[in-house]
This record gives sequence, C-alpha cells and structure tokens, in this order.
Amino acid sequence: MTVVITLAAVLVVLLVIASCSAVVHLRHYAGSFAVTSRDHAELPPTSVVIPCKGDDGTLFDNLTSVVDQDHPDIEFVLVTATADDLAQEAFRRLIAAHPEKRIKSVVAGIPQHCSQQNNNQVAGIAASDPRSHVIVIMDSDGQADMRFVAKLVAPLTDPKVGATTGYRWYDPRWHSLADVLRTAWNAGGYVFLINPQTRFVWGGAMAFRRTTYQQAGIAQVWSNALSDDHTLSHWVKKQGLELAFVPECIVISRQPDTMNSVIHWTNRQTLVTRFYNPAFWITAAIFHVLGNVLGWGLLLGGLLHLLIRGSEVIGWVALAAGAVWVAHLWVYALLMVGPLNRLLVPRGVELGSRRWLLVLVAPLASLLQGLNSINSCLTRRIRWAGITYQIDSPQRMHVV
Repeated sequence: MTVVITLAAVLVVLLVIASCSAVVHLRHYAGSFAVTSRDHAELPPTSVVIPCKGDDGTLFDNLTSVVDQDHPDIEFVLVTATADDLAQEAFRRLIAAHPEKRIKSVVAGIPQHCSQQNNNQVAGIAASDPRSHVIVIMDSDGQADMRFVAKLVAPLTDPKVGATTGYRWYDPRWHSLADVLRTAWNAGGYVFLINPQTRFVWGGAMAFRRTTYQQAGIAQVWSNALSDDHTLSHWVKKQGLELAFVPECIVISRQPDTMNSVIHWTNRQTLVTRFYNPAFWITAAIFHVLGNVLGWGLLLGGLLHLLIRGSEVIGWVALAAGAVWVAHLWVYALLMVGPLNRLLVPRGVELGSRRWLLVLVAPLASLLQGLNSINSCLTRRIRWAGITYQIDSPQRMHVV
C-alpha cells in the first residue's frame, strides 16, 4: 500500500508540473501579444459563411455586428437547412436594413450523413462568389468588431498558413454558477491554441483560402462528418500547412445557461473531440480523469488514514499530495486569468475582481471535464440542436 500511495503521489506531482508548464507558456504568449493591423490593399475578396438555426432573439443583433465589417471586398452568405427556419426572418430584416451590403440567403436542405452545420457550410461555400479567394466561417451566436474579418484573414497572406482561427469567450452572468462554470471550462482551450503543436481551428471563427478548401477535399470530408473544425485542422495540417491563432479575433457570446445545458454541451464537445482530435482528447482525459481520481483519492484517503490509524508518514504523504492537486487547480486558474484578461481587453471585456469567481470554480470545471471524458467512452450519440447523431467513425456518421 505504501508503494501504491507513493507512486500515486509522484504521478500527481508530475501532472501538476505539466499543468503549470502549460499555463506559463500562456502567460509568456499573452505578455508578447500585440494587436496588429493590415491595410485594405492587402485584403483579398472574402466570403463570410454563417450557418444558422432558429433565433433566440439575439440573431439579428449578432448578424448586424458581423456584416458591419471594415473590408473592401466582402459578401455574407447566411444559411439555414430549411426555408421555414426562424432565422430566415432575421435574414430578411438584415437584408432590408443593409441594402448596401452583399448578403445572400441560402437554404441547404436536410442531410443524413453529416451535421446540419457542416451541410450548411458546404452549401454556403458552393453559393459564394467564386471571386472570393478566402472563405470565413462564423457562428451566429456571438458578436464581432468591425475589423474582425480583416484581422482573421490577414495571416493568410503567408503561403505557409493554411487556416486561421479565433476563439470564443462566454461572457457569463456572474451570479450564475452554470454560466461561470461554462466560461471556466471553455477557457481551457486557450492553452492549446497558443501552442503550434496542439493548435486547432475553432469553427465559430475560422478562415482559409478557397484553393486550400478544394485541394484538401474539405467539402467531401464535411459531407460525411459531424465536426467541421477538427476535420479542417487535420486536413490542413495534412497538406503541410500551418494553423495560425489570431487572438484579436475573440467572439463574445452572452448566452444564459443552466447546469443541465452546460453538462449537455460539454459532453458533446468532448465526444466530438474524442473522434476527431484523439491526441487532444487523450491529453485532456489523462489530466482530468487521472489527476482528479488520484488527487481527490489521495486527499480523502489520507484524511481517512490519519483519522483511523493515527499520525503515520504515509497518511501525511497522501494528504499532502491530494492537497497539492486541489490547490494547484486554484493556482493554475489564478495564473491563467491574468493573461486571459490581457487577450480580452481589446474586445471590450475586463474581468476585474470577477476573475476570482473563475478561480473558485476551477476544481469543479476540472471534475466536469473528467466526467465528460468518461462519458465520451460510453456513447457514440450526440443530441445537437434537436437532432440525434450517431458517430460510426471519424469518416462516417448518420442521423438517428
């Protein structure tokens, strides 16, 4: 038993060291972060494709922020699966309010072998202006600033860059545990985005050249997959091209949540990652499953040992190792919120003293990620926007 506890304590310490190393990289990255700009002459003709479904009352405002872009040659392609989708009314209002903008409304149809989002994006790109050298994909549930598209597209002037990505920030209702938990859980993605080895594109803000899309066969890939961003990441890298993270392009989302919807959403995100980005999934699963099992197990086991058998060295070792795990989650979050705030300030988000709420929920966010990882091993089904999908493999799925 002594050997087992000692080995468990050593594993916990190693996980803590790896965790702290990752957040140190984020702090260094944020410390060197500087907002960049590009002249209009450098921006290629661009099509922005936005897949939509339904309207929670914020769609018109969100789309208005997107179409109000400072870009010399840009069109917007708004896509739904059906003509009677509630989003179509917001489309009509938007087109009427902005007759000077190039805005198209597209109906993609109902797919059987890919997600509606993927099908909408493929249809939107097919309907886009063939003059557009660059395609931008954006979600409909967030808001962007006037230079968002210009900043996202700019790195594609480098031929070594195959795709660029921004990321999201859930601006929570700070009195809501569900909202704050979702924000803390989602914020973990920044650590992976700043590392070129673990970087991925996020589907709510990604840009790529039309030629890359065609040469990599992304339309065919998306037409048989659930994920858009992880599959694009894989195939762009397979072309020998790089992914560029553009921290200026952070989409601000302000959707209210419940604990049930947070669990459902995080389960879906993790299951998609398991199939479409297994290296990312394995890394997160090892840290959050193994770390929490060992860390909390040692903490509780150490306490019980000391209570039942008295003050023995092995009991103190277990207790100390478990305490290190739990305390490190708070320290990790505390070290993380500073650089996150630096990245968010240009987007008008100032964490201020509320950052302490993100720190406090960090252990709960880690536990949730661990449970998400376990759940992703037990099912292949996802319920998304009212539709159930069955993932057969990364290359094959169907609607249940």
